Amino acid sequence: KNENGKLIGYNTDYDGFLYLLHKNGIDVCGKKAIVLGNGGAAAPVREVLKNEGASEIVTISRKGENNYENIAQHYDAEVIVNTTPVGMYPHNGESLLDLKYFTKAEAVVDIIYNPLRTRLVLEALELDITAVGGLDMLVGQAVRACEIWTGESIPLEVWDKTAAWLYKKQQNVVLIGMPGSGKSTLAGCFNAIRLPTGGVCYVDMMDTRDENNTYEVRKTVSMVFQNPDNQIVATVVEEDVAFALENLGVPPEEMRRRVDDAMKMAGIYEFRERAPHNLSGGQKQRVAIAGVVAMRPDCLILDEATAMLDPRGREQVMQTIHYLNKNMGITVVSITHYMEEAAKADRVLVMSKGKVVLEGTPKEVFSQTEKVRSLHLDVPQAAELRDELVKAGIDLPEGIIDTGECAQALYELLQ
Repeated sequence: KNENGKLIGYNTDYDGFLYLLHKNGIDVCGKKAIVLGNGGAAAPVREVLKNEGASEIVTISRKGENNYENIAQHYDAEVIVNTTPVGMYPHNGESLLDLKYFTKAEAVVDIIYNPLRTRLVLEALELDITAVGGLDMLVGQAVRACEIWTGESIPLEVWDKTAAWLYKKQQNVVLIGMPGSGKSTLAGCFNAIRLPTGGVCYVDMMDTRDENNTYEVRKTVSMVFQNPDNQIVATVVEEDVAFALENLGVPPEEMRRRVDDAMKMAGIYEFRERAPHNLSGGQKQRVAIAGVVAMRPDCLILDEATAMLDPRGREQVMQTIHYLNKNMGITVVSITHYMEEAAKADRVLVMSKGKVVLEGTPKEVFSQTEKVRSLHLDVPQAAELRDELVKAGIDLPEGIIDTGECAQALYELLQ
């Protein structure tokens, strides 16, 4: 209550949205902005835009004066903010706009944080428009609420570290190493299939050694193995995807929706009535992935899930994994012997004799080609080619690990 006895509250949406703009370097001063939606989140968003100096702020709603029927008059908008739930999980793929008509757009913000990247954000990125989802806003709201509750100011670096920690939780991590280095043993500990003989493994603060935690641990971390035939148990694709949900006692209506969503995400919806044994290796592996995704885990572990696949099947599975990680925010931990797969990860861990001996981004790890080879591992072909060319006296920059970078470096050299 204030001094007059009136109840007051705090709207941390304002602080969260302001933090999002500043953290991502989005300047709205002097620019026309459109706000999609007129719900509870729209008001603080408009207030931030006004206080940050936007020249014009237009609210677009389904039934308002400015709506999606006459939105063409606002194709000159420079900043677009979505405050509606359109595109939120499980309705990924939905969007209110076709951004190609917004030729002056400089920034797109979607306050949805699940998935990390909505269709609106992905479309903006494809058009080379600065775009960001709502996770930073969520962090800003939480930290500001903590300040209000405790009465203590929290340094900005803590805000940034919190956001970085959340993004790190949703990385695509790859484990590489020689056979027997401990990769599968470590992955098994994450899922409580194996228990550590020394030390402790925690999953979301749950000790995996405690049998009372096993059920929740395996709901949090799901696993896909090398041979999909070892995980497929039903004679029809959609029945196999539903198998775990039936055992969990999920209500039929919820089960139907989750099975359909998982099959669409994995790209196997068109095969839903087919027999798994009639599918290709890559398709069967995506059936196995759909089965675990339907359980909605926070983390997906793939133990050499592409090892038995041909190049086309491997690419199909990798596309599915990339979608689940970048669009759905599912943490992915992959064990692989294919260095080109590792080169596309966010983070690479190199194991030897049960220990992590190298860790970093793909560039940081694979730039140390001699050290990687000393562990009896290959490096991506682009990195190997770059090293051979440097030995032959051709000056090429360090950190080349994929074919696109290598081709660009050679093109610039020949100019």
